[in-house]
Formats: sequence, structure tokens, C-alpha cells
Amino acid sequence: MSKQLITFTSVEEIKAVEAKATETTGKKAVFVRFGNKVLDVTSFYEGHPGGADLVSDFAGGGDLKSDYYASGHSSDADAEVEKLIDKLSKEHKKLVEDIAPAQISRAGIQRILQTLIKERISIRDLPTILEGIAEASATTQNLDAIVEHVRTRLSRQICHTNRAPDGNLPVMALSPHWEQAFMEALVGDGERKQLALAPSKLHDFVAAVRNSFETASAQGQVPVLLTSPLIRPYVRSLVERFRPQTVVMSQNEIHPSARLQTLGHVG
Repeated sequence: MSKQLITFTSVEEIKAVEAKATETTGKKAVFVRFGNKVLDVTSFYEGHPGGADLVSDFAGGGDLKSDYYASGHSSDADAEVEKLIDKLSKEHKKLVEDIAPAQISRAGIQRILQTLIKERISIRDLPTILEGIAEASATTQNLDAIVEHVRTRLSRQICHTNRAPDGNLPVMALSPHWEQAFMEALVGDGERKQLALAPSKLHDFVAAVRNSFETASAQGQVPVLLTSPLIRPYVRSLVERFRPQTVVMSQNEIHPSARLQTLGHVG
């Protein structure tokens, strides 16, 4: 059970309270924002059915209100997944049987669907999603890598969803400077890499993104942030903390039929 701590004032205040609680209890404390309220979800997040990361990603004052409702918390997530699977054709039901649990568990499939929902991607095209999961899980067990492959399979849908009223897809590309900075900040072996961006670089990146997107907003534009495929999930993990409404896409997710409108670079 979560409990309200304070009325939201600033992310800095929440982080300070969170750090103090962690120091006092010796256990990682997780405080999140839900609209203008701050909730202590320390005792709950590890048992979250979609995975602890779905909650802990908002630690330090991230606002999970929109994602809470977008993720269908009014009903049981497992039941919803099973309902979607029940509506599949015999061919695609057989595909589920072939890959689960041989290549990936049902819990893994659910986690992938939750991750897509978290970035506001509809999962109604479940056949395409399952085909993507089957392809990727044959060569990797890394759920993040599987998600990225599935996103590529959903490129037409993603591009269509983020079109402007004139039918164009407005994009703000990450500059070569920041592409290189993110690549150099990835540490770890194989697929299990982590981002270790220096605090000064992080500060500069936040400022650069805000400046570019506020300029676009002043012109009446709502662009997506376009990155190279390898760094997209890491860029998104940072951007969602201060601009959760901004869509981050990789170059692999640009469908051939999309009409791009490049508004500039985050540089």
C-alpha cells in the first residue's frame, strides 16, 4: 500500500526525501509523483506485476499518473493479455505455444507489452508484436533488445501515431555530438550495457533538449526525438524524466512511407 508524503513542490525536494529515507532504513526507497501528490511506493514496487523497473523508473519524482491509466490498471494485466491472445487466429495462437516457454516466458511477453504501453504504443496489433518477439527471442533473451526489434516491426504504426495534422512526421534529430557522447557513455559487456553519463554532460543534455523542443513548441510543432537504434532506450530513459510527453524514436522505426519534416538538431 502506498502512502502520500507531501504535496508536490519540486523534484529536488522529492529526491532529498527519498535519499534520507534510504539512508535511514538501509533499503532503497522509491517515491513517485502522481499528479500533484507524492507517494511512497517502497513496499510495493518490487512486487509490481509489470516488473519493478516500471515503477522504479519514476523514482525521484517522476510523474506516473498518465502511464498508470494508459497501462490499464483498472483491470488485471494478466487477464488482459490472455484475452488478447484468445482473440488471435489459430496460426498466431500456435506461434505463442511455440515460443512460450521455449524461447520466452509468458511473463516476459507481458513485460514487453507493458514496456510498449509505457511509451504509449498500442498493443492491439498483437500478431505483429508476437512475430517480432518470436524473431528476436530466437537470438537473445534480453527483453530490452526484443522490445527494440518489436518497435521496428511496428514502424508504420509508430510513424502514423506521431504524424502532424498535415500528415508529415516532424523530427528533431540528435546531433552527432550527442550521438557520440551517448555511445561513449555506455559501459558493460554484451547486451547488458548501462549508461554512465557524467553529471555535467547530463546537465548539458537536458538543457539542449529543452531548448530545442521549446523552440519547436513556440512554432506550433510537436516533433519526435530521433536517435540511432543502439542508444534510443538510453536516451528515452533520460528524456522521460523531464519531458515524459516527448516520443523518442530510432532511425530503424522510420517507415519508408513516412514523410519526414526535419525541424533541427539537439546539439
